Amino acid sequence: MMHLPPTILIIESDVVFRTAMSNALERSGFSVIVVGTGEDALNLIDNLPEYKQPNVIIVNYNLPGVSGVQNCTILRSRKATKSIPIILIVPEHDQLDEVKSLKNIYDEIMLKPFIQSDLVTKVKSILGRLKPALLSKNIVYKDLKIDLASFKVTRGNRDIHLGPTEFKILQCLMESPKRIFSRDYLMHYVWGKSSNVEIRTVDVHINRLRTALKNPNENLPFIKTVRSAGYCLSLPGVD
Repeated sequence: MMHLPPTILIIESDVVFRTAMSNALERSGFSVIVVGTGEDALNLIDNLPEYKQPNVIIVNYNLPGVSGVQNCTILRSRKATKSIPIILIVPEHDQLDEVKSLKNIYDEIMLKPFIQSDLVTKVKSILGRLKPALLSKNIVYKDLKIDLASFKVTRGNRDIHLGPTEFKILQCLMESPKRIFSRDYLMHYVWGKSSNVEIRTVDVHINRLRTALKNPNENLPFIKTVRSAGYCLSLPGVD
């Protein structure tokens, strides 16, 4: 079991340019998906389960069919993608004024031409600012820390010994402690969509995690249950 690398979606009609971007990002350890049109990108995203949505989307301003601006606007309007960081690639300098007036539909601009190392730096900067857990080898929540390189878990000064399944569930919860994860999501995240694992197996592993993490002086379990919704680490108004 390993920590999954962040996934970058590239929407670019120029085969040579998108290949160069993809190669640079893959050499830097990212997982990359490439598509050539805005329509293909939207169809792809529509058919991806929530746990496989990209972590950053790179969009060319000048796309055939559904334009880059239209793509960004649609992505920002959808629940599954509205919070995904977007880098808009602008091919012409004289298009910058128009693009800057639309700043609510993207997070960063890159003007062509650029060297690929600048793109890698930009992606890392966005993830470090908006989703720091994806780039860190350590995730910390309160007094709990997990080391993704050594798979070591500590709570305060106490070592926590977990199996690989419990570790992966805990990693998922700690990367977004305020998010409520459904049992379906956790099942697909850990075992994959084609798995024959039963949904109650998630509850079994959650209970094992709670037992391993428990401190004697706690009133509430470290992992919270939200009735009819799933599990999280931080309840609104409680933590």
